[in-house]
Parts: sequence; structure tokens; C-alpha cells
Amino acid sequence: MKEIMFVSVVFSCLAGIAMLLTRWHSREGFSPFDCGDSLETLSPLLVVLLAAFSFSFALLSFFHEIYSGREELIENELRSGLLGLRCATLIFAIKSILSACRFIESKEFSAGRFNYKRLRCPEVVPLSERITSQVFSRMVCTQYIFYTGSISTLWYFFYLGISNDSIALLHWSFFFIADDWVIMSEYAEVFKGRILGCHSYKITLFNILISFFMFSIVYGVWGFWAILILALMLYYTCYIYSKLSDMQIDDL
Repeated sequence: MKEIMFVSVVFSCLAGIAMLLTRWHSREGFSPFDCGDSLETLSPLLVVLLAAFSFSFALLSFFHEIYSGREELIENELRSGLLGLRCATLIFAIKSILSACRFIESKEFSAGRFNYKRLRCPEVVPLSERITSQVFSRMVCTQYIFYTGSISTLWYFFYLGISNDSIALLHWSFFFIADDWVIMSEYAEVFKGRILGCHSYKITLFNILISFFMFSIVYGVWGFWAILILALMLYYTCYIYSKLSDMQIDDL
């Protein structure tokens, strides 16, 4: 398992370097030593590092389990929730990396496959922006940091051999919210920052649940460092909810 951790960390670093080099070549005048450029790139870079690590570790550890010939592999994965976490990891990692790639091209952290500015749908074109595309970009980036950071921490706990009912429940929580977040973020972008209230509350509720479950788990491992992590996660949750509140509508 140490070799898998090492390969995953190396893959994450290579992905981060690739993003920086690509951004450097795609933007004239970009300099990593310029404060504005550095701050603008830091959040997407963090998303890429976390997503690449969790993606590689989830796949490699699964292949390791198969190669080791573990009995009742699927049953154990279902019982521990690891199968749900692996699926959620693939969804979040792929989506967040693709969004980061779009950031390199457009300087905006796109949520989905669409660019509503290029849409020719008559029902969408006349709509005004509920929030600006820059604010929406920051909100999506923040949510991906929240998800990929939490998922990477769970994989680190798996590496340490830590497992309990709270962790299993957290695994399935990510599996439940993964597809919902992808769908909601994509249609919100298409409809220029509009989202149904029930979807906004669902995202916020799961962010709060994930924050407190992570706190209870991390506190048993790292002690009072968990308070700092909880404060950071709740800050992200409040920021995301404040933007979702601006996006809420009763009917699309």
C-alpha cells in the first residue's frame, strides 16, 4: 500500500505541474511570481492536485485488492462503503479536472459541458444572469475543493487502516450527492445561475453533514487539529450557501 500512496502523490504532483505549464503556454504574460496570477491559479491548482491524488489512489488500491485475491471483495466494499466512495471519487475527480482544464482556456471554472454564452436556445438566451459567471466560477471551484479535499482525507484514512461506521456512512454520503451535484451545477450554469431551492438546500445539508462527520473522524486521529478543519469546512459551506441563496428560484 505504501507504493500506491507514493505513486498517487507523484501522479498528483505531475498533474499539478502539467496544469501550470499548460496555463503558462496558453496565457501570454502569465507569471507564477505575479501575485494576481498566482492567487488566480491557486484554487484550480489545489483542485487538480486533490482530484488527481484521489483518482489514482482509488483506482490503484482497487486493482491491488483484486490482485491480492481478497475474498468477498465486493461484499466488503459494500459493507465499508468503499465501493460508493470509489464511484464518487471517479465522478468528482473527472468533473473537477475537466472544469480546471476549461479554466485554463476561459479563465472561468465551468461546471459542465455547456457554455451558456454560446447557446442559441431561444428560451435561455434572453435570461439575465442571476449571478455573474465569475462568482459562479468561484462557487463551483470552492465546492470542488470541499469535495476533493474531503475525499482525499478519507483515502488517507483508508491507507492508515482506519475504518468505522461513521466513515462508512460518509462514504455513501459522497456517493449519494455526487450525481446530484453534477446535474445541479450543470443546469444552473445553463440557466445563468438559477437553481431550485430544494437542490440548494440538499447541497447545503450534505455539506453540513459531511463537515461534522469529518470533524468527528479527524478528531479521533489528529486531535484538536480537527477544530481547524471543521472551521475551514464550515466557512466553505457558508460561502457556498450564500451564493446558492442568490441563485434560488421557485421554478425554472
